Amino acid sequence: MRILIDTNIFINRENYHILPKNLQELLRILNTIGIDIIVHPRSVDEIEKDRNEERKSITLSKIHTYPFLKSPPDPNNDESFIKIAGHPISLNDYVDNALLYAVYKNAVDFLISEDKGIHNKASRLNLDNRVFSSEEALIFFKKALPVEKVAHPPALRRDFAYNLDFADPFFDSLKLRRKKNEEMEFDETRFMTWLDTFNISYDSEVKDKKKIFARRHASGHASQVELKELIEKINPEKIIPIHTTRSNQFDQLFPSKTIHLKYGEGIDI
Repeated sequence: MRILIDTNIFINRENYHILPKNLQELLRILNTIGIDIIVHPRSVDEIEKDRNEERKSITLSKIHTYPFLKSPPDPNNDESFIKIAGHPISLNDYVDNALLYAVYKNAVDFLISEDKGIHNKASRLNLDNRVFSSEEALIFFKKALPVEKVAHPPALRRDFAYNLDFADPFFDSLKLRRKKNEEMEFDETRFMTWLDTFNISYDSEVKDKKKIFARRHASGHASQVELKELIEKINPEKIIPIHTTRSNQFDQLFPSKTIHLKYGEGIDI
């Protein structure tokens, strides 16, 4: 997971002053759960505006210790984005649009900024669930912290599943737990924490500012295109549709070959 930080967050972190407690805790949490913190190349443009040459040199030397977003997408080539975000007038507008467009195009997962203008644009772009203030980010990422530290086994050995002791506390985080007035369900947050602990990759998405497993659907049924291709390759003399609620579609595809049987009716082959 990658988080883009705005220039105001970077400066707040790197300047010579005491960090706000919420930013201290947020940065500690991001480091704990292994989040990549990156900056946008356009953020350098804002720093270059500083008329204090000594301060500018110091700030530039610090920002270059961060990973930069490589080949960031250009918002100026996307008319639909510009129509919502607004045409940039000042340098700040150009930078704000560039940061938001990185989220818009999924080049990064989240953006953290204290700029109210950015948050207003994010709301219009339906990105407010991925663009946080430092306080909002702290609340969101606190939930990703492990509830308890999982002890790594001293050694591993290959064995059959039926020899495992599923009563062992090691498996507690994978078990179902009953919630009041709800059906049994997996606790996704703890499950994902367990996977993260052992560096097991998985697809995730963000819904209502909450990280969840990406939903995927796979069907065991062939599609209409696949059925048509199969029938054309087999080239049968007759087709009898069964196990379908749309048998009439076979009439449209193979009108001279399709036979419809009523329940209990037989046919001579």
